[in-house]
Amino acid sequence: MELKIDGRRCELGRDKILIPEFDAAKLRDINQAREGRTLKVVIPATPQNDRVMGFARDPHARDKFNKVRHTARVEWNAEVLFEGVVRLLEASDRKYVIDIREGGAAWAKMAAKGRIRDLKIGYGEVLSEVTVRNSWEDDKPVKFFPIYRDEYMAEDPREDLKPWVRVLSIDDYHPFLHVGTLVGRIFGQAGYRIESRFLSSELFRSLYMAGGYHRRNVEGEFLRRKMGFLARRLKPVSAVAGADGRVYADPKALYNTVGNLVESADPKAVDCDGVQLVQLYNNGGCFAEKEGKICYTAPGKVNVGFEYRLKFVTDHRIKDRKRLEGFDTVLLWPGMVVKFDLVNRYKDQRRALTGNMMYRVIVFGHRAGQRYRLLYTKDGVERVVWSEFEGREAEVATAVSGTFGEPLLEVFDSRKGGWVAYKEDWALYEGYVRERGETRVDVTIRTAPEEFYAGKTKYFDQIIFEGAEAGMKLTLEKECGLKAVFGDMPGYGSVLEFEDVAQVGMRQIELLEALAQMFNLRFMTVEDEAVVRIEPADDFYTGGAWDWRPWCDPEREVVRRDRVLELHEQEVLCYQPGTGPVGRLEVKEQRKFGAWSHEVKSAAVLQGVGVDRNPVFQPSVNASDRFGCAPSARILWIGDRDGVELGVDEEVPRIVRYAGLCPLPEGEVWPGAEHTGRYPLAAFHFEGDGVTSGFTLCFEDRDKVEGLNRFHRGELARREELEQISIWLRLPVWEYGALFGSSPRGMGIGAVFRLKTRMGEVMATLARVGKYDPQSGAVCCVFDRLPKD
Repeated sequence: MELKIDGRRCELGRDKILIPEFDAAKLRDINQAREGRTLKVVIPATPQNDRVMGFARDPHARDKFNKVRHTARVEWNAEVLFEGVVRLLEASDRKYVIDIREGGAAWAKMAAKGRIRDLKIGYGEVLSEVTVRNSWEDDKPVKFFPIYRDEYMAEDPREDLKPWVRVLSIDDYHPFLHVGTLVGRIFGQAGYRIESRFLSSELFRSLYMAGGYHRRNVEGEFLRRKMGFLARRLKPVSAVAGADGRVYADPKALYNTVGNLVESADPKAVDCDGVQLVQLYNNGGCFAEKEGKICYTAPGKVNVGFEYRLKFVTDHRIKDRKRLEGFDTVLLWPGMVVKFDLVNRYKDQRRALTGNMMYRVIVFGHRAGQRYRLLYTKDGVERVVWSEFEGREAEVATAVSGTFGEPLLEVFDSRKGGWVAYKEDWALYEGYVRERGETRVDVTIRTAPEEFYAGKTKYFDQIIFEGAEAGMKLTLEKECGLKAVFGDMPGYGSVLEFEDVAQVGMRQIELLEALAQMFNLRFMTVEDEAVVRIEPADDFYTGGAWDWRPWCDPEREVVRRDRVLELHEQEVLCYQPGTGPVGRLEVKEQRKFGAWSHEVKSAAVLQGVGVDRNPVFQPSVNASDRFGCAPSARILWIGDRDGVELGVDEEVPRIVRYAGLCPLPEGEVWPGAEHTGRYPLAAFHFEGDGVTSGFTLCFEDRDKVEGLNRFHRGELARREELEQISIWLRLPVWEYGALFGSSPRGMGIGAVFRLKTRMGEVMATLARVGKYDPQSGAVCCVFDRLPKD
């Protein structure tokens, strides 16, 4: 046995040096991975040791031993058994008492201190609808998923109006962070490399956790009360587009203008219906009208963004089966362009023909002079001529009775002298649909904060609506609003870095603990390789079978203990309590959403329920039928209409799987020119829809989809049915050393061991390694039995 401090050999006394014990619980408890082992050693006060210890027992010694960092290593025949940092505990005329601290895993220490937002992950984007759409298919660490905020559905009392089309803005999307990238960076920043089949799996690579923005705080509320405003229109106003397809919200424009976007922030103002708009406010008189133009003037230095509530009616023309042409772009000021899609909400009826119905055929690629022939299958007879017509559209009707289907459109080709299939876009709508009509749009736009100083004035007279044809009408409804927003929350045009979208209070170690609980993970750190091996429990112990039968001590007793003694009558896996729609679902089903319970069949169990609750994440549900253009789309449903302040619940820790862009049923569309027939599906639980397979992060099996209990059942069964065995071994130092470092024969602690007892041989995994005496090789180890011997 040799002890070296700073590479210099020490003389040892007569006392044995026993290597401290190791508990395999550190493999599953990340907080324990932070804690190292400590070896206390007493060495005699010899001249050699005096020199190594810097004459620490001399009261007149120039330097204190503990003033600088020293390292020690315990070896046996050049086999390293223990190493770490040295502290001098005592010094006397006869001895030095030191301890050697083998530090915990550096990655665990760093993860315990750092927050998610502290991870230096490369990301840089300008927040816009383009960034949102691109995120669904790029490989960047941030994606923006649509969210639906829990609310009571309000009906418009004006029954004569058609439904409002809610246009999705960036506020309807929330940033989610790629879990695989976060985990990789947590270990990478500490200098470790991950080896894991599970972390490379499709399941793990599809995981995303909710990020978050800077939000308004107490200071923001103070500023709102001091210099905030909320203004509205008092009456509707209309204008038609000029030759450039534009309408201006500019009171000084002579033509094609609706005047000021909003009219008043006075809480005593009365609208055209005689309703006093008491929700309006103008604190500090910062909102005003100067020379006929509305403006905002700050009384001091402050950052202010603005929220535009645009509710308007636009004339439209059906452009194709997916889009309408109308006012679909807003220029808030030069360079600030917000574009959205006017989705074609009319359903193409080509696959749903019925008798006694009037239809309208529209040919989107029509050119003057072209003639068309519409065919269909009637009562089983194919290619029956239904109608011939000229022009872009025509009305056709089906007979009172019969079967109809498979409509085809042909165009007359004068060069070939006959009819050929029409290869461009066309549609068949119900007869009430016209090529031109009106669309009622409701969209909220929040801009990035701007820096104001005392007296700086911002005018709102350069707003332009465009995208329409000349002569199309735009009507601003009285619900249009404008208000100041204080705080650092990004808006249109904000430059985002990773820290801006990762404003969550979660520490890095909490994310690892949450994932470990979900998937029953084990973390094995091999310090000499700077490698961390991570796998679920059932896949962790695959380091090969080590034959330790020769080292089992037949003279010492073997102690057996049922592992079921540590279990409760019922074992439960669950998440943090959910709110809002999750809570209402639990009341309806009379069970906890996402939870899984197992009844332990034994008379020796602990009484009551053992709960293994995820330390961070809450479950989420998805809502459908929330957006008229895509009622089948499943959208993350967040918030609590009965008690959580709007916006606060968006910061609740959530974890979801991203299934990519999933197809919508025929006739449904999703905003975004590139993705109209597909939408981004992110969910905690998705039961499947016949096209996209179901998946779940529930611990329970739900809707015929296997839950995460599959990662826990095997270990729970072993704890319920099998035993722990304590065996004394006489283990050579090379075998002991191989447990904690690299080994060509297996995974060390993660191996399976063949053992011999007086009652037969068993296969087992290591649960604990006792204090080790390298001179005799004596060590008592605790093993967990495996079902197959």
